[in-house]
Amino acid sequence: MNIKIKSLDLSNKIAIITGGCGHIGSSIANKLSQCGSDLILIDLDQSSLVKIKRRIEKKYNNKVEVFAIDLAITKEREICIKNLKKKF
Repeated sequence: MNIKIKSLDLSNKIAIITGGCGHIGSSIANKLSQCGSDLILIDLDQSSLVKIKRRIEKKYNNKVEVFAIDLAITKEREICIKNLKKKF
C-alpha cells in the first residue's frame, strides 16, 4: 500500500512507535520521518532497531531514539518512561 502524504508537516514533533521493527511499524516510521517527525522506536530486536535508526537518520536527517524493551514487562516499561522523561 502506497499512501501519499503531501501537506502534513510534522517538523518539531516526536512520534512514538511500538513494534517499530515490524513491517507496519517500520512503514509508519518512514512515513512520519518523511513528514519531518523525529522518532522514538520501541521493539524487542535491538539490532533491527539500530538498522532502521541508521537508515531513517541517513535518508531523512531526523533524530531517532531506540529502546529495545518488552512493553509487557512492567519494570522495563517504567525504565523506558523514566528515560524518555529525561531526554524529552
